[in-house]
Amino acid sequence: DEIEALFRYLGETFAGLDILVNNAGIIKDQLVPAMSLSDWDKVVNLNLRGAFLATRLAVERMLPRHAGKIINIASVSAIQGGRGQANYAAAKGGLVAFTRACAVELAPKGIQVNAVLPGMIVTDMSSRVRKRAGTELLQRIPIGRFGNPEDIAHLVVFLASPHADYLTGQAIAVDGGMSIA
Repeated sequence: DEIEALFRYLGETFAGLDILVNNAGIIKDQLVPAMSLSDWDKVVNLNLRGAFLATRLAVERMLPRHAGKIINIASVSAIQGGRGQANYAAAKGGLVAFTRACAVELAPKGIQVNAVLPGMIVTDMSSRVRKRAGTELLQRIPIGRFGNPEDIAHLVVFLASPHADYLTGQAIAVDGGMSIA
């Protein structure tokens, strides 16, 4: 309902839609045997279902113009699951698969779809794990530091620009090398 209301407002206020960035995300960490169905559903619904709903409505507005960019913010957890994050890894992995399927489907319509896979970025969402295991995590990041939101923003701006018109279906990790180490 909130997503539909937002897109109604956008349709009433603006002539078209050029770019959608799906950047909603939550974590509800728990080992699988102790994970509640409610926590599973909350994480999957916000991280994956929300992106689907927003994408579907955005595409309706992009198709008539035969142009658009959709950028999904996934996570390196999509390719590198973490302990206690089965729900999050599944949702973000699904978001990467969704990105690639949409890219194939929408490229002939002039719409590029890509995903950004942040690693350990300094945000409120990552503060608990950084406090608990920061030193250990830093040892797994070849660059030797946590990322900043600006590191993600720079890639999003590039993907939204004409410089990325030949990129679609890509899942690009911004993780200081953590996913390849």
